[in-house]
Amino acid sequence: MFKRTLLMSTLAISSAANAYMFEATYEYSDGNIKPEVNGTNSGDIEPSFHLLDVRVYMEDVSIAGGAWEEAAFLDKASYVNGQWRGLDVEVGNVMIKSNDYLIGGQAVINDFIIRTNISTGKNQSTDDRSVSGGFGFGSYIGEHHALTGDITFDYDSAEDAFAYRLGVNYHGYLPIGDSIQSMSFDGTLYTNNTRYAADNRNGTLTGFSGIYTYYPLPQVGVGAEFDITSGSNREITGNYTDSTSSDLGLFVHYYPINHFRLGFNVMTGKEEDRTTNSKTINQTKSWAFNVRLRF
Repeated sequence: MFKRTLLMSTLAISSAANAYMFEATYEYSDGNIKPEVNGTNSGDIEPSFHLLDVRVYMEDVSIAGGAWEEAAFLDKASYVNGQWRGLDVEVGNVMIKSNDYLIGGQAVINDFIIRTNISTGKNQSTDDRSVSGGFGFGSYIGEHHALTGDITFDYDSAEDAFAYRLGVNYHGYLPIGDSIQSMSFDGTLYTNNTRYAADNRNGTLTGFSGIYTYYPLPQVGVGAEFDITSGSNREITGNYTDSTSSDLGLFVHYYPINHFRLGFNVMTGKEEDRTTNSKTINQTKSWAFNVRLRF
């Protein structure tokens, strides 16, 4: 009897070592933006970001099903999460600071996915505020694929702007044969419509983003991501702004132990705005470092 109890206790400890219910991720990123107006450099902008995301899962999430990064997806896990994001950006000799806070979550019920979130932000330099809220729903398709849709509403007091965003999202996980290798794909198609009440202006934006990750080992992921957008703003006076942007990034993350992850990524991008009288090009380069704890 004692031996059986000891065996069960050992199995329980082993199982707990390969599972988690709490996850916290911190990321720091730093970048440089080079704006060029009609061919003339107008001074570099140097933003830096701090991000803290905390998730609490409703049940134990096991890492035994495949890539450790994909554990929550493969377990079809439900969770609640909170997030803080801080921005410090230097424009000339002026430092601008802002903070954003989000609370949200996901429920998975018989393969049906429901998501919701609400967030608020404040610019510490100007006291301008923003608020947004959204929800989404969808479903798992088999064990390794999911398709969801979402809608988000935003208000920004800085430009007295109301916006809504519609998105369709796909995530897929593919084991490679009988090996321990695997890969995952993410794709999002979205559109955004904004109404600027202060100057009676309308803006539209359409974009597509994707992420590919290759897992040579369950605890290691390397990959690439991109985001492409096209948009326009129109005023009743006939003035306009047409914009395009493209971003490309590379990343790697590694779990040296079950409950700790290190990650690093680099990104480059270009945004081009054409107005009635000018052309602005923003060249962006950035890097980010992140750590994650699970227990």
